[in-house]
Amino acid sequence: MGKTLDLVRLPLKAVVAVNGVGTVASKRVENGQVMVCQSITWRNRTGARGTLVLQIRSDDVVYPFANQLTPGANTWYWDPYEVRINEGEQIEASQETCIAADILDLIVLGYIVYKSEAE
Repeated sequence: MGKTLDLVRLPLKAVVAVNGVGTVASKRVENGQVMVCQSITWRNRTGARGTLVLQIRSDDVVYPFANQLTPGANTWYWDPYEVRINEGEQIEASQETCIAADILDLIVLGYIVYKSEAE
């Protein structure tokens, strides 16, 4: 895989501003790096809402790879499969039918490698 640059333990939180789709996201992966996600967990602390989708965002293109159709309130869901996030991309969780003040959590565990060493 290449030389490990840094361990990743990203606890991310977002408070939904208005009713509708709520999203919690990481920052974009820096140039020359690949973030290897080994475990990804997400939840809505405050309510049982609509479908929750885990996805990779690259500019305006979204690549969904996991979902939970009927998530319970304050219940953790996870994707245990390794997912690679390339430079310029970010990982996010989006949930339909959120209400203002819902609290969304996303936790990513993994590591970052230099892109030139990951190829």
